[in-house]
Amino acid sequence: MALDTVGGIKTAIDDFLSRQGDFTPAYKTEYFITLAHGRIHYGSDDPRFPSEPVRIRCMETTADVLTTAQAVALPTGYLAMRRVYLDGAPVRPLNFLPPMDFWAKYVGSSNGQPSAYTIEGSNIVFGPSPDSTYTAKVLYWKALTLPAADADTNWIMQNVPGVYLYGSLLEAALVIQDDEQLAKFGPLFAGAVGGLIKSDKRDRFSGAPLVMRNDSGNP
Repeated sequence: MALDTVGGIKTAIDDFLSRQGDFTPAYKTEYFITLAHGRIHYGSDDPRFPSEPVRIRCMETTADVLTTAQAVALPTGYLAMRRVYLDGAPVRPLNFLPPMDFWAKYVGSSNGQPSAYTIEGSNIVFGPSPDSTYTAKVLYWKALTLPAADADTNWIMQNVPGVYLYGSLLEAALVIQDDEQLAKFGPLFAGAVGGLIKSDKRDRFSGAPLVMRNDSGNP
């Protein structure tokens, strides 16, 4: 049975729950996949089974953001920032500042070419306030599309299906309040996520000298 589509994951979940005597109608299986999708993107601080949010290369995408105002909406599906620079000659990288530091420096400042940015709510905010329309080149982590139809898939389902399968079974165990299954699938999910992230980092930095840095530029 292939696990690289929503239909394959749903079948595997239903089979497992049926064997445990906790059969759940197929339509509810979609709920578990949706909950797992959120856990994959945002992680969990639950001390029983913590997991990191997934940030890997297949989630990186670029967008052009025009500085038509000081605060401009973030790109669709934004999760976290990788880098921002102003297009031009020369290219001008923008420094990230936490909101408190950003406003301490730029509140009431005169308009000019932006040299920094911060993130507030669903906006990217430029400082100083732009004196013209610039093109900010943004590289960010974008949420993967939530597969819905049985034939739908995404990169993680195709390459590391255990992340969705174990995540969905973890969510199912929470719903049916099965501590034994929680103890099983919590570590399996966290291990699958951790392995995926480590593999991506090894490939990204293979052969490069080790340098301590914040990979996202965010606090």
